[in-house]
Amino acid sequence: MCGQTLSYAHLILHILEGLPETPEWTTWVMVTKVALPDQNSLAGIKKLKELLVAYEAELHRKKSLLSN
Repeated sequence: MCGQTLSYAHLILHILEGLPETPEWTTWVMVTKVALPDQNSLAGIKKLKELLVAYEAELHRKKSLLSN
């Protein structure tokens, strides 16, 4: 892939493949793949970012509630 411009679909694939392989992330990836409007567009990347940030925030909230 050196020297090549990655498509949006490849970027999304690399982001999703780079996430942890824990049960909660595996489920999130499966659901998110279906929820993305178009996996080969800038809109797909933006939606993925929005979903990822929201899910990470939710995981942090749950973790802080469990540690209290």
